[in-house]
Amino acid sequence: MSTFYKNNEGGIAIPFLCLLALFTISTLYFIDDYQQKQLLMKQATDSYLADILEEKSQADILIMENNETKIVNYSVGQVTLEKSRFGSLVKLKIELHSGFKRHVFVNN
Repeated sequence: MSTFYKNNEGGIAIPFLCLLALFTISTLYFIDDYQQKQLLMKQATDSYLADILEEKSQADILIMENNETKIVNYSVGQVTLEKSRFGSLVKLKIELHSGFKRHVFVNN
């Protein structure tokens, strides 16, 4: 093994392979990090949109009759309101076009 270094045989192969491995690993890390950031941004955006639709539905809840179901369509999704028989509980089902779904129970 010591003769390998003394004769300078293959002296460029090992550093080149190390640099190639370093470049490959760092590229994979940056691609994965970018994908995770994009997923986090999409989830946060969908959550904020669902919060906005929930707030907009509060006015519809007040004017609904007991034991009534109402479907409201928006440009970003659909909200289904179901008021209980006694009017004390309202179930909100929020479905966005991106596939995000949320179920919320509101007490009056």
